[in-house]
Amino acid sequence: MDKPLSRSGLYTVAEKDQQYHRLWVEDSLQEITQRCIGVRRWVQYRSAITVLSRFGYFGINSFLGRSTPGEEFCDAKLSDCSPIQRLFMILLNNDLKLPSDVPKRFAEMVKDVHLITFYLFGDFYELSKRATGISYIKRDPAITEEIPKSFELLNKLIGVISVVKLILNYQRDIERQQEDTNSLTRTTTLKDSLENKNSDILCQLCSGPRNEATSALCGHIFCWSCIHNWLKERNECPICRMPTEPSRLIHLVNFR
Repeated sequence: MDKPLSRSGLYTVAEKDQQYHRLWVEDSLQEITQRCIGVRRWVQYRSAITVLSRFGYFGINSFLGRSTPGEEFCDAKLSDCSPIQRLFMILLNNDLKLPSDVPKRFAEMVKDVHLITFYLFGDFYELSKRATGISYIKRDPAITEEIPKSFELLNKLIGVISVVKLILNYQRDIERQQEDTNSLTRTTTLKDSLENKNSDILCQLCSGPRNEATSALCGHIFCWSCIHNWLKERNECPICRMPTEPSRLIHLVNFR
């Protein structure tokens, strides 16, 4: 009967493979590329070389059913899975860029929930394994591991702390969004009030700043010349149509 790898074993496999990949494959490939194409061009392709090195390290071993150095170090192997599952695992293991329409915070939250689940239940340490359902099992089920209870308790404590931290971060994000919304509302309100204020000092006839402000009996204010010229044609307020005579106009002094 297959025996799943322990929590500490899952962590060790991932860490060892990261170390071996970086020391044996990535650093060597980066150095060779830098010498061949020069530092300036190497900087442009550095990220692509990292992805290529991970494909080489994990792809050749995992896709062909061979054990990685990290798996051999922990005497572990992958559970039975199809070639398609292995291929998806390799692709996800390379941390490829997400589409631009996927929020960055959402991707971070998925990773946080994944790690919390690992600390609490000890099932999958790598997100690529969880997504594809591929787990690690021991090569020799007869070999037992003595795991201190304090280690298990520490992992569960880390998981609980991570849950609290995730909740606090989520609340902080909501508060920040509310502050941004309130700030936008205040800015819009201020802009509208300024526009209304500016419109109050404009003459409704010439649409320019009022020159020698003059009020009709109805209370509407215009330029002195504008309202007089209007009343030559019609004896009514141009806004409310209230009957108005030139003699009833009020010239406002020191009024804007």
